[in-house]
Amino acid sequence: MKINDNYLKELLNHVYWLNGGCCAGKTTMTNKFIEELGFQTLSDDVL
Repeated sequence: MKINDNYLKELLNHVYWLNGGCCAGKTTMTNKFIEELGFQTLSDDVL
C-alpha cells in the first residue's frame, strides 16, 4: 500500500523526534517540553 507523503505530513505534523548522542540533553529537553508546554511523550521502549 502506497501512502501519499502529504497525507503523512498532515498526520504527523504534531510529532517531534529528539535524537542525539550520550549526554546531549535529550531527557532535559523532553522534561522541559512536558513541564512548560504540556507535551505528551512516548518512549521508544514502548514499541
